Amino acid sequence: MSTALIIAGGAGKRSGQEVPKQFLTVNEKPIIIYTLEAFQHHPDVSNIVVVVIDGWQTVVETYARQFGISKLSGVVVGGSDRFNSMYNGIKYLQTCCPPDEVILCHDANRPFVSKKIIDDAVEVCCRCGNALPAMKTFNSIYVSKDGKVVDDAADREILYRGQAPEAMRLGDLIELSARADAAGKGNTIAGMLNAFGEKVYLSPGSERNFKITTPDDIDMFKAMIALPETTKVVAKQQYC
Repeated sequence: MSTALIIAGGAGKRSGQEVPKQFLTVNEKPIIIYTLEAFQHHPDVSNIVVVVIDGWQTVVETYARQFGISKLSGVVVGGSDRFNSMYNGIKYLQTCCPPDEVILCHDANRPFVSKKIIDDAVEVCCRCGNALPAMKTFNSIYVSKDGKVVDDAADREILYRGQAPEAMRLGDLIELSARADAAGKGNTIAGMLNAFGEKVYLSPGSERNFKITTPDDIDMFKAMIALPETTKVVAKQQYC
């Protein structure tokens, strides 16, 4: 079994909204609930813990009761940044989960996470020790120091876009996050591992599993929930 750690500590300034983006309502349902439902309906996820902006704890609990998120087992106050919010959640998990529990650290504003993405992350984590859902980058990527002219072009053949849920067993995650806290390095599981020179293992992501950050993302989310998910055969990529 796995536990989902949902990070909902962001204020949502880049979305241009007064309400944090994860609490915006679309079709009479908050975005965070779309995300929580993905883990609520997953048969191998036993618990959900949400890390939230201080003052929004009751809102999360009320929404959970309203929309039937019965797996919600804790609401934790976030920290000053993403790392500290995640770390607050990890420290809470120490009180209620065994060390070998697979923790799925996910963004509250990634509502289209699928059962397959979760399954693949858990499978790679159990086999390799951690997992980062990711997608190859197909667009050309350029480097610009001043935001006006191009200084360099990146090789897109070796570039991947990290997604979520990142997966790691709780015991390993506690040790890793304590090291990162002491060193001031990393704000994601992959970021912490990479900062210490440890391997980060990729699992398959999806174009649908995007993070709602800007007003354009909100518009895309509204459009996509009105459309059925397309099922297609894709080439198998070798992961861990």
